[in-house]
Amino acid sequence: MHGPRTHAAVCLIRVESQPSGLLISLIITRDVTLGGPEPSRHFSDADAAADVVADFLRSMTQDGTERGA
Repeated sequence: MHGPRTHAAVCLIRVESQPSGLLISLIITRDVTLGGPEPSRHFSDADAAADVVADFLRSMTQDGTERGA
């Protein structure tokens, strides 16, 4: 008998310093066993990128609440 399936995901954050500010690229794979990443998302606003990362982290829980907070 097997236990519950482990869910593994990846959120890669790449930050480049450019003359006009930051270029933040997010590459998200919500389930590494099911395929490749979603299309890359790009931001110049760190708060907007952080919101997407926070949503990604919340999506990793069953009920949408943060664990260990």
